Amino acid sequence: MREFTFSQRAYENLILCRSLRCLYVVDSHRERLVHRLQRAPDSVFTETLTNFTGAGFTPDDRLVVASRHTHLFVWNTSSGQPVRVLQAALSPLVKLFVSATNKAVTLLQDNTLQVGFGITRDGG
Repeated sequence: MREFTFSQRAYENLILCRSLRCLYVVDSHRERLVHRLQRAPDSVFTETLTNFTGAGFTPDDRLVVASRHTHLFVWNTSSGQPVRVLQAALSPLVKLFVSATNKAVTLLQDNTLQVGFGITRDGG
């Protein structure tokens, strides 16, 4: 495991565990795996041996957002289904931050920042 992130709302009792190529959503109260998030939708091409470089919950815990190579992936926390895939950059993503307004800020390998990716379809 590379990183653990707790859900924003304490009563959700969720932990997001990031390994190199897979994300795990775990219910800490029931001590069970809720979802294993790994694959991109079939229509999205990602480099084969790339790793997740960041992952987190949105402030309301409804979505999981993760960066992998040059993409941002968004999954529904309760269903585990992909919601959105964004081509974030041409340079690989190194770090991911999700703001309180559901915007993503990414640090790229070439040391540039990208600010303001709307995570949900309505941009919020």
